[in-house]
Amino acid sequence: MKIISVCNGKGGVGKTTTSAHIGAAIAHFGKKVLLIDLDSNKSLTGFFKIEIENFEDPITAIEVISKPSRFTFTQSHIEVSKNLFMSPVKRNEANTYETVFRNTEGALLNLKTALAKVSEVYDYVIIDTPGNTDSVYLKMAVAASHQVIIPIGPSDMDIEPTMAFLDILDETIQEHNPSLTDIRFLATKMKTKAQKKIILSMFDDSTKDQLFETEIGHRVIFERTSMNGITIIESNRKDKGAIEYMNLAKEVMI
Repeated sequence: MKIISVCNGKGGVGKTTTSAHIGAAIAHFGKKVLLIDLDSNKSLTGFFKIEIENFEDPITAIEVISKPSRFTFTQSHIEVSKNLFMSPVKRNEANTYETVFRNTEGALLNLKTALAKVSEVYDYVIIDTPGNTDSVYLKMAVAASHQVIIPIGPSDMDIEPTMAFLDILDETIQEHNPSLTDIRFLATKMKTKAQKKIILSMFDDSTKDQLFETEIGHRVIFERTSMNGITIIESNRKDKGAIEYMNLAKEVMI
């Protein structure tokens, strides 16, 4: 089982869209995928239009993490499409537990512990992390992950905050998962070749392999399909956006 965290302290770079579509694309290739929402704004849960508050006695991702000896992700997951499962959260639920996790010794490893129990159930786990760089959930996700994917937009307003986030991410990795070395960047919301050059300027010969070959275009259709609670993979697999994410999935699965 490969565990991937999608991270960036900068909002608006397509973090949740990326999480949903990478998961859906990998699931299309026949792999069993678990998506985990760790954002207090329940961004990924909202993407799939899951109204978990209306469920009777639901078990959420946060509850699994808070009591990994009692609950498992197989109890919390909801199938959103073939091979694709979602462990949702309630709005502000993550905020409620944040202080508890901070003050409980060893709690930062709870997510890793919970995922170890389902290592034979899923092929891939995609974690949508909060934008708050000081979040305990970001640290939990990094501690549990084999790979980190950082979506990055093409403007200076995207790049500069992302570069600042890298310093924080590096500190988190060194403290909680020093063996984690697979850090990848994904160019998102691309419109022009000039924007691609801006992204490429961030990398030199020693780091260029960290940038995915696949880039994601700026496509309104991502917003349109999310209004229906599905990804472009389900709605129109021949669309350019779907093809981009399918190509990205191939890179992730290498």
